[in-house]
Amino acid sequence: MNKTSLYLKLLIVIVLALAIALPPLAAAQPEEGTGADTVLLADQSPGDGPSVGDPEETAVEEPAPTDEPTEEMAGEDPTPTDEPTEEMVEEDPAPAEEPTADDGDDVGGLTVRTNTPTPTRTKTPTNTPKPTNTPTPTRTKTPTKTATATKTPTPAAAVTPTVVPGNPTCSDIGCGAASTKIDPPNSGTYKLSDGVNEITISTSDGVYFSWSATIGISCVIVKGGPNANVYSYSPASTGDSGLHAPIGPNGNPYGLSHIEVCYSYQPTATPTATATDEPTATP
Repeated sequence: MNKTSLYLKLLIVIVLALAIALPPLAAAQPEEGTGADTVLLADQSPGDGPSVGDPEETAVEEPAPTDEPTEEMAGEDPTPTDEPTEEMVEEDPAPAEEPTADDGDDVGGLTVRTNTPTPTRTKTPTNTPKPTNTPTPTRTKTPTKTATATKTPTPAAAVTPTVVPGNPTCSDIGCGAASTKIDPPNSGTYKLSDGVNEITISTSDGVYFSWSATIGISCVIVKGGPNANVYSYSPASTGDSGLHAPIGPNGNPYGLSHIEVCYSYQPTATPTATATDEPTATP
């Protein structure tokens, strides 16, 4: 609020107060020529009164000073009216307490209200940064390679065998002119029936075997279980591997019972001496 508005309000208050107070003061003043003037003169001491021979002085009642402010009073020092100066307002604003919009001062039946906006404090929001969650790296386990069990390949013969029921021989199947039976079929080298050629058998588990011979073999009969496998070679072969007996109900070959080989050969001719004519001597 500026100072001019404050002074104006104080001046209005003073005028209203004087307007209320002047009628009682006017009624209380004594009239001229009453005993009040005589009393005032009688109270004067002989030294103070007028000398003999002097004209009698009549007391003239001076009008009581009024508190009505004039233009000069408005411009004079506001101290007699208890009007606060600029320094007083600045130092102690308590005497010029300003009424709020809700409460008004009742002066002479008039309520003076001033609407002074109350400053409100605005809270400045502070943006507190939220903590960011840094993802924690997780260790990924590298799968280890599990060694896969490798199956030992089943040895296979050069030819596919034919299953023959029972216990066949070389003559039963019509293969070769001669035969040799190996029973039991253990690993080793065996002489053929001609007494010259040989066959070598090699087996490690009693189920699969390989063979090699010094003469061409036409058929090999492998007996195991109730039947036999017949391996036929055309032309005759001097070796093979992965031979076995027929397959049993469990999906595996039967164990070896015996082996018979069939072959054909020409007997070696024994050289004979040829007779020559001896020369005769000439006489």
